Amino acid sequence: MPKNIVTDRDPIFLSKFWRELFKRQGVSTFASTAYHPQEWWYNTSYHSSIKTTPYEAVYGQSPPLHIPYIARDSAVETVDRTLVARENMRKELKEQLRQV
Repeated sequence: MPKNIVTDRDPIFLSKFWRELFKRQGVSTFASTAYHPQEWWYNTSYHSSIKTTPYEAVYGQSPPLHIPYIARDSAVETVDRTLVARENMRKELKEQLRQV
């Protein structure tokens, strides 16, 4: 029996049943992180050695384009504010990159 297990965030592994089962077996469980923006940046950047992006090499197509957020009424006001702030930051970063 392993001492530690790292799982993805599948609800099965996060359920009370599995946590208790592993605990009683003396196994520590850890959930992997859910979001890796650094990995996304690396995998969507052109690599001269492979003459493409890692994303395109693996999936055979270009990564999906960013679809700008259009503010609208949300059932949760914080969601709309967060997405508007993120879109504004994206626009600002894009403008800064144009100036360099």
